[in-house]
Amino acid sequence: MAAYHEVAEAYSRALDPDGDDPVLTELVGRVAGEHVLALACGQGRDARLPAGLGTKVTGVDVSEEMLRFARGLESDDPRGIEFVQGDAQHLSFADASFGGVVKG
Repeated sequence: MAAYHEVAEAYSRALDPDGDDPVLTELVGRVAGEHVLALACGQGRDARLPAGLGTKVTGVDVSEEMLRFARGLESDDPRGIEFVQGDAQHLSFADASFGGVVKG
């Protein structure tokens, strides 16, 4: 996990958080209006795209440092995303909480 904290700033600078992803856009179009889990969301890119398409999103990442960047983007350009620190192997959400999952 420490490695994610160490690369968070460089990773956030390297990837456009609002970059286009035609495949993800097509897939997300099928769940518009649903509640989607963005698993391993990093700095928030894979959470921001579905949220911008009308999907309610909860983003989860193991790295609090990555989530700091994600929350900063959400603060600057709100899309209603909730970001939660957590390990993908031990999620604490109730069964059937989400209509889909996107994985960064």
